[in-house]
Amino acid sequence: MREQSQTAGVHGGIAYKQAKELYREIGIDLDEYVLLKPKYAVTNGIKIKNRNIVIFDKKKLLEDLWSQIEFKEVKADLYVDATGYKRALLNNIS
Repeated sequence: MREQSQTAGVHGGIAYKQAKELYREIGIDLDEYVLLKPKYAVTNGIKIKNRNIVIFDKKKLLEDLWSQIEFKEVKADLYVDATGYKRALLNNIS
């Protein structure tokens, strides 16, 4: 686990066991980004024991993922807008 004092910025909560498995498939060790595993969580005012949720450095994880991606312009006949829950198919804009 990374020290909290080294981090600042965007953090997220994630289901550890499931996420660790998924990130392992693409060569990422999720443990390098885990900041904290709280003993308890509070949901709707009820304190429950935390078994699987960790807080991780989301910004650092995304930066590391994006640094491995090659961005380039491509010619396509169909563009898919996948930025929201409603999907739209767009014609080629020339």
